[in-house]
Amino acid sequence: MKTRQSGKSCILLAVLLTMVAAVLLNGCFGDKMEFELQGLSESTMRQIKHDLLYFEHGENIPPDVTVDNIRIDYYFGTYNNHIVFARLGYIDAISSIIIAGYEFTFPTSGTFMFAWRNGQIFDIQEAFQKGLLSRNNIRTMHKLHSRGQTN
Repeated sequence: MKTRQSGKSCILLAVLLTMVAAVLLNGCFGDKMEFELQGLSESTMRQIKHDLLYFEHGENIPPDVTVDNIRIDYYFGTYNNHIVFARLGYIDAISSIIIAGYEFTFPTSGTFMFAWRNGQIFDIQEAFQKGLLSRNNIRTMHKLHSRGQTN
């Protein structure tokens, strides 16, 4: 009888710990919290997601895809009035993006980095090549990313 009760206690404890972990992980890694910590308003974040939706899908947005489905996984900061962020891919395979000689490593393949300003979205390479972001900006982003301070 004692082992049966002990087993139930273990299951309840496991369920409780799983729930606590889910809440903590969502709070730590949810993009809303990340943006608020960086001083970006909810309306700015929503606008970025809206623009990203059209950037990725054009006018052919699938009916099940909304602004609420858009994830922003990494926030690198604002440089020259451009908000820089990354979206992770969906395949678990380490990948890298090299910009201005700096390597940004991510846990998934298909990861993209973007720069956003006033409704315009640029791939990070394009933003650098057009001079919207400087080598110094990229170096600063790389330092933050290397220290784990972007997610």
